[in-house]
Amino acid sequence: MKKGNFNTEFNKEELLKSLDIASKRLEKNEARNLGIDSSSIEKALGEIDDEALLILKCNLLLEERINEIIASSNIYPLDIEKLKLSYYQKLCFVKEVLKATRITDILFTLHELRNIIAHSLKLDLRIKKVEKLRQICIKSYENMSIKINKLSSKAIILFSLNLVLGYLRASFDEGFLLVSTKIKLIELENLMKED
Repeated sequence: MKKGNFNTEFNKEELLKSLDIASKRLEKNEARNLGIDSSSIEKALGEIDDEALLILKCNLLLEERINEIIASSNIYPLDIEKLKLSYYQKLCFVKEVLKATRITDILFTLHELRNIIAHSLKLDLRIKKVEKLRQICIKSYENMSIKINKLSSKAIILFSLNLVLGYLRASFDEGFLLVSTKIKLIELENLMKED
């Protein structure tokens, strides 16, 4: 039997092309084995629309502002990071300090909108939640109800964000609720220590 003469030279382009083809076949087989249809994934994801991005950014702005409020209103050094509060827990804290107001209703509805984007692809859920936000704004500003009804979804979201940020600024920056906030922070820290 004649020993084979193997060609040790290779064409780099052909090798890369072969690897690419093999990789694509492997991806298709893995996807098929997992029951994944890439075209349905692309269709479901679609494009990230401006409204969804706006809702996410609004919640980031709100959480940042709430973090500033919590950090700046403690009586003694309190490491907020050690408490590891979720955004929802921070919202509950603000609600407790502000008591039940339409502002906290708006705050929680904006959070619910964020959760819809994070956990659901159903646009109808988002539409319903934006309408809920619109109705809260109308109840807050009945004299402006006609104008509020004409606002687009994005405008309602921005209007709501401005209401909440303005109220938080007025309430906390001016010391209006600072003492109450400090007391709640102490209570919160004590509860966390008990756990």
